[in-house]
Parts: sequence; C-alpha cells; structure tokens
Amino acid sequence: MLQMRWPPWGGNLGQRSLLLTLVPLVLAAATAGILLYVLSLTRQADDEVQRGLRALGQIHAVHAALAEAASGVRGFIITHDETFLRPYERAEQQLREALQHLERDIDDPVQREQLADISRLVEVKLSNLAILAALSRELSGGQMLAYSRDNKELLDRLRRRIALMEERENQIITQQRQQQQRTRQIGHIATLAALLATFVLASLLSRNFATSLIRRIRHLRDNARRISRRDPLQVYPGQPADELAELDMLLVQTGNTLYEKLDELEAARHTAEQASQSKTRFLSRTSHELRTPLNAVIGFSTLLQKDIEQPAQRRQIEAIQHSAEHLLALVNDLLDMSRIEAGQLTLSDEVVDLSQQINHALEIVQGRAAARDIRLFREGCDDLAPVQGDAGRVLQVLINVLDNAVKFSPAGSSVVLRAEPPDAAHVRLHVIDEGPGIPAHFRAELFRPFSRQDAQQEGVGLGLAISYGLMQAMGGELTFQPAPHGSSCFTLCLRRSSVASKITSGTREAAPPKIKQPTMSAVAWQMVIRTDDDMFAMLMETTAQRLGIRCHRINGQTPLSAAITSRPWLLVEDAHDSVHSLPSPDAPPVCVLRRGTGESTDLGWLPVRTLPGDAPASAWRNALQEIIDEYATSGHA
Repeated sequence: MLQMRWPPWGGNLGQRSLLLTLVPLVLAAATAGILLYVLSLTRQADDEVQRGLRALGQIHAVHAALAEAASGVRGFIITHDETFLRPYERAEQQLREALQHLERDIDDPVQREQLADISRLVEVKLSNLAILAALSRELSGGQMLAYSRDNKELLDRLRRRIALMEERENQIITQQRQQQQRTRQIGHIATLAALLATFVLASLLSRNFATSLIRRIRHLRDNARRISRRDPLQVYPGQPADELAELDMLLVQTGNTLYEKLDELEAARHTAEQASQSKTRFLSRTSHELRTPLNAVIGFSTLLQKDIEQPAQRRQIEAIQHSAEHLLALVNDLLDMSRIEAGQLTLSDEVVDLSQQINHALEIVQGRAAARDIRLFREGCDDLAPVQGDAGRVLQVLINVLDNAVKFSPAGSSVVLRAEPPDAAHVRLHVIDEGPGIPAHFRAELFRPFSRQDAQQEGVGLGLAISYGLMQAMGGELTFQPAPHGSSCFTLCLRRSSVASKITSGTREAAPPKIKQPTMSAVAWQMVIRTDDDMFAMLMETTAQRLGIRCHRINGQTPLSAAITSRPWLLVEDAHDSVHSLPSPDAPPVCVLRRGTGESTDLGWLPVRTLPGDAPASAWRNALQEIIDEYATSGHA
C-alpha cells in the first residue's frame, strides 16, 4: 500500500488539512489546463480543416471562373455581342479574388508552388482572352483559330494544374482530419488520465489523513481507558507536532498528575481512616473512663439530694447533677457521631411500633417544652403502621428533632408532629415549628457535625448530624424544607414494615431483631432482669429498648438457664441476690449489673458493676452502652 509522508511544514492539523485541500485543487487546475490545451489543439486542427476546405472551394471557384471567362469570350467572338463580355469581366474579378484567398489560406509549400504556376497561367489566360476579345473583329479565321488553339492548350494546362492542386488539397484535408481525430482522442485520454490521477491522489491523501487521525484518536481513547483503570500511559510514537500530539502529551501529563494526586488522596484517605479508627478506638476505650466518674457523680448527687434539706445546697446539688448529665449526654453524642463516621454503629433491624415511640418522645420532650411555654401537638400519629429499624435509635431521632424544634421556637408558640398517610413503602413524619426558620445559606451545613446556626443556643451542633446519620443507617431519610411563614419543617421518612398488625409493648420478642450490618458492634444482645421491683424492671426495659437490647424478666426463684435465648447476654439484678446462683463459667454472661451500694468488682472470671439504687435512667443506659462497646472493641463481636 502506498504510504504518504506529510511534508515538514505540515506543523498542525490546519496546515495538513489545507494541504489536503490544495493538492486536489492543483491537480484539478492542471487537468483544466490540459483540457484547455487539448481544446486549443482541437480548435487549431478544426481551423486547419476549415482553411483547407476554404482553399478547396477557392480552387473550385478558380476553375469555374476560368470556364465562365472562356465561355464569355467565345460567345462574344461568335456573336460580337458585348453582353457576353460581362460574364468574362465578372469571372476575371472572381479569379483575382479567389487567387488572393488562396494566397492567404495555403501554407503547404507544394501547394504554394502550384498556386504560383496557376496564378501565372491565369494571368496569361486572362491576357489572351482580353486580346482575343479586343481583336476578334480584326483577326482572320486562321489567326482566330490559332489563338483559340493556344488558349485551349493554356486552359488545359490550367485545368491540369488545378486538378493537381485540388488533389493535393484533398490529401492535406484528409491528413488534417486524421490529425484532428488523433488530437481529440489524445485530449480525451489526457483528460480522463488527469481526472483519474486527481481522484486517486485525493483518495490516497484523504485515506492517509483519516487513517492517521483515527489511529491517534484511538490512542487517545485507549489512554483515557488506561486512566480509568490506572494503567501506565503511553505516548503515540512518531507522531507529527500538531494539535493531536499536544493533546496526547497533555493527556499523558494530566493522567500522570492524576495518578500522583490519587496516590496522595489514597494515602490521605488511608491516614484519615487510620485516624478515624484511632479516634473511634480512643473514644470507645476512654468512654468508660469518662462515663464511670460521671455516673458516680450523677448517682451520688441523687443520693445527696435526698439527704440535704437546705435549699441553697439542694440547688448546688441539682446544678452538679444537671451539669454531669449534660456532660454525659455530650460524651454519648460524640461517641455516636464517631461510630456513625466509622461505620461501626450498633443497629438492629426490627419491627418498631412507631406510635409508641412517638408517645415516649413527646413525654420526654414535654418537660422542656412546658418550661418554655411551648405546646406540643400531634396529628394523625395514632395507630400508625409499624416500621423497620432500631427502636432505640428511632426514639433518639424523634427526641433530637422535637427537642431541636422546641429549642428554636419562641415562647408561647407550638410544635406540631404530623404523620402522613403511609404508602406501600414508607411512613413520613413532619415536625413543624414556629421558629425563625433556617437561612438559605446555612441549609447546606444543616446536617454536618458541629454546625450551629445560633451560637447563643446550648449544644455543640451534633443532634441533627447524628439524627441524619441514624436515619440513613436505618434505610430512611431526614430532610428539611421551609414551612409556611418562614418556619422550619423536618421530615422523617422511615421504611414501612411488612408486618401487617400493630406491635404492642411486651410483644417485641414476636419479631426478633435482625442484624443489619456485620460490624463488630452489631450484635443481637439479650438482657435478663432478675428483680421483684416492678418500677426498676420497667426502667430497665425502657433503657434496653432505647439501646436495641431484648429483655427477659424473671424473679429470684426462676433459673437463669430458662431465660437465656441468645448470646451475648448480661444480667441485671438486685444487690441482695447471691452470686452462687450465677451460671457456671462455661456459659457466663458478659457482665453483671447490680442495683445497690458498693463499688464495681470482679469475680475473677466475671465482671460485676454496681450502680446506686436510685441512679437515673441515663446512668443505666451509659453503663449498658459501655459494656456493649467494650465487648465490641475486645474482638468478640
């Protein structure tokens, strides 16, 4: 195959495309020049043929004019009528004009010699005829006969010369016509050859140009694919310095730069993941150290509050207790946020009675709302369809969103919790307040950790971020949209459960929890409560429900083995129960929580923790959470 190389001056695609356009145009111009030249030759051949035909006609005219002149003279001699001299005079004029035309049209040397002889003989003939016409009355019969014989011989000579000249001219015309035909054939062949050469060369140039472009574009495509696979990039070999070469070089440079940035990002991501894991491990390991003294502060402050009667000291104890509970809630929020970011959140996928969780959330938020003279309303929240999720986390999200609405609503206003009619897949709840709303510029930061619209309000900006992460982890969604009159509306979208009947309290074991994610902390826990105190049992069941732990209550006479249905499990009991009733070490609980006095201890093979008998629900919740976290980080889960 013919391979064409572009000239060195084709430095870019514009010049190469110009060359690709100019070459066929030059060839077309050359073809047009050849065609014009062939047409010129054909026209010259046509002119030669026409001139030969004109010369032949003039020769015939000379022959006819001689005959007419001789006939006119003979008629005058015979009749002596001068009327017969008029054809002679006309023929004489025609003869001279015909000879002049022949002198102009004939180029052949032989013909010109014959024309010279004919012209000389014609002059002699005309002179003789003139003499014969002038002396016809004076000449005798013998003289007239002699003149007539001489004129006849002269006329015969002229006729022979004219016949030779005519024959020669016919030969010349035949040759000119053959030449004309050859010229036309050559012109046709040259034109077709030029057109074919133009087409072939233009096709080769176009094919070479297109093939080069296609190969280089495919190389660019392959480099782009290599970038997507992070394979080594290649430079197209031997390509001219044009725009595609520049694009190829830029693509290679950009790809290499992208690889370097990706390596840097990968290293940064690895470092960030390690830092996040270190942070999670740090928070998990130090949460016990943070929460144990806080639980002690809360528990013993509760005990002190009962023994102190002076109002000033009681207010101080209440301030200590409030501050400790606030700090404990902050520690719990930070720990929840770190678990969400690290993907190590403890979640169970179970059937949740949404109406019951709404009642609990409203009861918890009611105290703060009443303190600020804010009324709480619920619309369409009775007998809602059950949803799928973690019951404790659903309650936590409801409390966070309702508490946030109360926090930013003015005194004397109201907060509405409105449920939409559920569809086949989701149940939606709207929390609508009468606050100032959220500016448009802050909405992008709304669900990010530590984002606060009002720095004067308490909190560190984790409530909505935790709620957003929890909803996503449970397969739901938490969104915001402005409400009428500039207030705020937060929407909770929860997955509707496939269970048709409504779940009531005490029937949670009918739908055993399912582990949503196989993380170290995502374990289906069971708690056995051994107590005869109904109030304490109710407190522990509510606390366990918030943490997603299944409960089973027994009395002091029921064997523990009859209550254990899954592992890991823990035991919560009154302090007066004896230790010897615990199961054997081959199937022990993870930990024992006791309600009473004393310090946390260890039985050698089983940890035992003790909380004050009047410890609030938050203290028990934190203790349970510590046990779960320690079990998860120890590698058992």
